[in-house]
Amino acid sequence: MLTTLLAYARPGRRALMASVAAGVAVSACYIGQSLLLTLAVARGLRGDMTDAVLACCAALAVVPVRAVLVWAREVTAARAAEQVKTELRLHLYRHLLTLGPGHTTQQHTGAVLTTLQDSVEALDRFVSVFLPQVLVSVLGALGIVAVLTVIDPPVAVLVAVTAVLAAAAPRLLRHRMRRYRIAYMHGWRDLSADYLDAVQGLTTLKAVGAHERFAARLFQGAWDFYRSSLRFTQIATVSAGFVGFFAALGTAAAVGLAAWQYASGELALPAVFALLLLSREAFRPVTDLMGAFHAGQTALPAHAAIRELLDAEPAVPDTGTNAVPRTDAPPHVVVDGLRYTYPGQGRPALDDVSLTLEVGTTTAVVGPSGSGKSTLARLLLRFADPDAGTITADGTDLRELRLADWHSRIAVVSQDVFIFHGTVRDNIAFGRADADHADIENAARAAHAHDFITALPEGYDTVIGERGLRLSGGQRQRLAIARALLADAPLLILDEATSSVDIAAEQAVTEALERLCAGRTVLVIAHRLSAVADADHLVVLTDGRVVEAAAPRQLLTRNGAYARLVARQRAGAA
Repeated sequence: MLTTLLAYARPGRRALMASVAAGVAVSACYIGQSLLLTLAVARGLRGDMTDAVLACCAALAVVPVRAVLVWAREVTAARAAEQVKTELRLHLYRHLLTLGPGHTTQQHTGAVLTTLQDSVEALDRFVSVFLPQVLVSVLGALGIVAVLTVIDPPVAVLVAVTAVLAAAAPRLLRHRMRRYRIAYMHGWRDLSADYLDAVQGLTTLKAVGAHERFAARLFQGAWDFYRSSLRFTQIATVSAGFVGFFAALGTAAAVGLAAWQYASGELALPAVFALLLLSREAFRPVTDLMGAFHAGQTALPAHAAIRELLDAEPAVPDTGTNAVPRTDAPPHVVVDGLRYTYPGQGRPALDDVSLTLEVGTTTAVVGPSGSGKSTLARLLLRFADPDAGTITADGTDLRELRLADWHSRIAVVSQDVFIFHGTVRDNIAFGRADADHADIENAARAAHAHDFITALPEGYDTVIGERGLRLSGGQRQRLAIARALLADAPLLILDEATSSVDIAAEQAVTEALERLCAGRTVLVIAHRLSAVADADHLVVLTDGRVVEAAAPRQLLTRNGAYARLVARQRAGAA
């Protein structure tokens, strides 16, 4: 574990070394001050007051030097921590992108967010305090013991032994500390996740009258975290007490031994004074190290959460080596014998499904809820791989293509449109990184979104809030269409794109979708059958199997599954 934590710290190694150098210089200042004060005492005892005053002035002059060095130590350590956290967050997010939606849909969003934010932040004190203090404490203690050895070897041995005991004493409680700190971090992660759910689901909780029950759950979680954090604090305090006990014992024993040697005539009074100052300073690195050790303790459970995320394997390995040709031509997609079962489910979501998305045509897939329509889209996007069967694009199996290349060829407009917190312009521009205002406006006009955008308080620069809650369902849908138009991908997937749109907005959205579909290979997944009446080809899924496939008008004349769905929907509308 420590090896991995040290590997995390590699991006900040230069700043860490600078912090260690400044820390060692601070320890040297303490030694220098002690020796200068000893010199002042020695000169004073001899009656040489001029030299005594000069030595005292020199000792005072060390104070601002030490202050500057302490500032340099803290600043460089903080710089190292920020470098490490920045690089680690970037690494974690890139890995999360590699894992894809197949991973995040199986995890608690709050737990993943806590790992990305709080677990990384927990490494701050480990990097900025503990790591540099380890080297500073070792080098500083060795330096002081070396000076003590020159003055009086017996006292040096005594101080070295008790300093080692002080540093080793907390290891007696290491197993209990480990258990308590893991409970502390898990409690923090679970509590953070619950609070995220409470904030994101506040409207639902109030609407269904469950806010008091959820508040009671949060209250219980907060008390559980309080108890685990209190136990961790208690054991950390006991550990610090051991260090303080041995430090006090070592200092007292060193002074006692020095006093005994003075009484027996083996040491001069200035030497006793020097031993008094230096023996106290000898334990400063140990007590500082123990403080740093406790400051960095949260890094260990945080490491477990980070390691868990980094060790996760993507549901879809990106092992493809074939690049998708850079062309605007719509692809020819063939789904052959597809079979897929969700983990933990006994019945396959798709079973022996075959269909073809002809170049430049619209293929619709309909069926009752749970028939496998969205699963088919999921497999086309390669958020999962089929258990059996293949999906090919222009004759190449999707598993042989690079994921990034394949995703760059697809645009998706789904029922659950995700709008980011930011401006209208920013949300549309996600479709293409190099888009200018003219490109964005043209896409918005084609999506029938320009008029409502210009009616907003600041037009395209209006901040529309998290998840676009300030917009209607139809407006959010048209922004998603504008985003897809800007992306200009040759393969388009419409997953229930009009199901959440009211009747008043449906015509505008439908016209925008018609423009979006022009010249593309399109897969339409729809519950509202009026949205697929003009499709070139229609496939009916039931219980994960294809039960009918033909043009919509042909299927209506057969009085089969599609005709029954249409009749049922018309009867419901009536």
